[in-house]
Amino acid sequence: MMIQERDYEIMAWIDHMSFAHLDEIRDVFFKGCNPDRAPYRRMLKLIEAGLVETVRVYSDPRPLYVLTHAGLVRLRAVGFQYVPALPKDKRFKHYEHDYGLIRLRAMALELGIGIWVPERVIRSIKPRGSSPDALLLTANANYAVEYELNAKEPLERYKAIFNRYDASKNYDAVLYVLPTEARIQKLREKLGYIQKKTFFISEEKLFHEKDKATFFSSCDG
Repeated sequence: MMIQERDYEIMAWIDHMSFAHLDEIRDVFFKGCNPDRAPYRRMLKLIEAGLVETVRVYSDPRPLYVLTHAGLVRLRAVGFQYVPALPKDKRFKHYEHDYGLIRLRAMALELGIGIWVPERVIRSIKPRGSSPDALLLTANANYAVEYELNAKEPLERYKAIFNRYDASKNYDAVLYVLPTEARIQKLREKLGYIQKKTFFISEEKLFHEKDKATFFSSCDG
């Protein structure tokens, strides 16, 4: 089988995000195609070549495409710069969280708003210390992205995170995505003022409004 440049890009995407569904592969690499045709057939070829395989999780009936060791070796052999080791979590305990980040990255790519650097890539460069869920690099600013599916306890954990970002010179702002507007409101009520460097939006609002969506700080900036 002859491996095409797009095949390597798909394999790198899967490696960076831990897994991918056929729908996201279609949306990112086969725009406008029926997922049961060209995308499916190409992924089948990569499976037959031993570069990709499928696994299942209990919370989603769709198969997850994951990179194999042979796929990892091939990516590194052709000179891809950032090729993190395969995920240690073979059961995908944080599947819902990771899938949310995949959807966010796909939307950022669709809207053309910057370069998305996933956490696995960040940690392959800087393995120690804290890391955001992703970086969004635009022409005007560097944003840390935090996607929070489940609330943190105790409340002091939030304060520590916000204070750390406020003191950091690595990011111009922090984009915090929570599931609902109610979660954002509850967090504000509990914490009071939150550093103006941190901007919030709900996942439901972001995916509904897309390029018209607005992130708000405690100052509603």
